[in-house]
Amino acid sequence: MIEVKNVKHSQFASEETMCFQCSVYWDGKKAGFAKNSGTGGETYIYWDDREVEKTATEWAEKQPKIVTDIKESDGSMFSYPYSLESAIDVLVEEFLEKRDLRKLLRKDLVLHDPDLPSGDFYHWQFKKYPQMNLGELKAAIRRGRTKSGKKGGVFLNSLPFDEAFKIWGAA
Repeated sequence: MIEVKNVKHSQFASEETMCFQCSVYWDGKKAGFAKNSGTGGETYIYWDDREVEKTATEWAEKQPKIVTDIKESDGSMFSYPYSLESAIDVLVEEFLEKRDLRKLLRKDLVLHDPDLPSGDFYHWQFKKYPQMNLGELKAAIRRGRTKSGKKGGVFLNSLPFDEAFKIWGAA
């Protein structure tokens, strides 16, 4: 399987696409690097070994098409062939989203309330409550929400990271 590590991303240079470079791993071993200039062009992969490149390419050709949420004129959903380049783009995007969520969970208490519009979360900055530890802050918030008639919701900080990321990404 393909993985990316050592991602370096430049937000200011990302115009049409993400500007990044990263190490590419195949089956757990470093196999090369990839980069995108961020100006609308495609992602390029520079393989260290032609055999690994051949194996990865053959694997990619066997993958199902990517189905989008865009409708074609005939009512079917737009799809396109799987490619290693687009897979790297998705992996880099996921890497950046996970990095950003980790940062957020270190500085804020984040509550997912199913009654909020999709993509919205409640946040409480830890620095605004220096007198409380995490457990005390959660308890105070739960009490306040119960008094106002609001129930439910889950603190992302209390979940294993992968589970919190699923909720974060699904919202």
